[in-house]
Amino acid sequence: MKNALYWILLSLLFLGIQDARRAYASPYATEVLSDNPVAYWRFEDTSGSTATDSAGSNHGTYNNVALGQASAAPALGTAAGFNGTSADVSVPALGVFADLSIEAWAYIDNFPGGWSSLYNTDGCAFPCAHWQFVNLDVPRFEWALAGSDWSNGFVFGGGSWYHIVTTYEQGTGVASLYVNGQFQEHLFVLSGLVTTQSLGRIGSWGGGGRFVDGLIDEVAVYGSALTASRVLAHYNAATVPEPVSLVFLGVGVIALGVLGRRRATPPSSSTASRLSS
Repeated sequence: MKNALYWILLSLLFLGIQDARRAYASPYATEVLSDNPVAYWRFEDTSGSTATDSAGSNHGTYNNVALGQASAAPALGTAAGFNGTSADVSVPALGVFADLSIEAWAYIDNFPGGWSSLYNTDGCAFPCAHWQFVNLDVPRFEWALAGSDWSNGFVFGGGSWYHIVTTYEQGTGVASLYVNGQFQEHLFVLSGLVTTQSLGRIGSWGGGGRFVDGLIDEVAVYGSALTASRVLAHYNAATVPEPVSLVFLGVGVIALGVLGRRRATPPSSSTASRLSS
């Protein structure tokens, strides 16, 4: 009877943790959604070809992408894997913006010579948005908005996760880059509308070339310029542990410990005498 109770409790504990995780709202996703992204692809899909937009109806389509990959932190859930030769995610046209922010987590296994595109609008005719790594001497980040393109001084390395955010404000003409929550550089660019009015690609350039070899996660596009404090809040939220898992784990350890002690406790003398009689 005790053995059966032990295994029943263990099974219920496991199921409870799974249910709690499914119900758990990621603190990172909560921070992102509070800033009203136009589109937000979390890559939490476990099967199928649809890349779910957690902010609305701008769902994308997976092309040769490996789902369910480990992301940078538990709060980020799963990432999407890109093979460097044919994998990408096609996404809808999002609109025309005076201000714009693009955000993602990226892990690059290998930086080829040239470009690896995280996000771009197909047939990028200015003004447009393209967003990519460039490795002409060392890996840097390059983006094009409102008629100009630039690369920055921050040097990236393969085999590490990076949280990357770029912002653009039409009123000031200022574009900014943040890496891992920290401001890196301001650039003053031509003022004008930024468009993503053509179809977009995540992980390649227009579906032909500049493929990413690595992992991408939590891609978000905003029709506003995130502030430095909001960028840092997003980054910090990725390190918050899942509280429900910790609670269930603690309860489970206590319960199993109690049962284990009961199983290991020898029978009392009165019980032993009854068993021997």
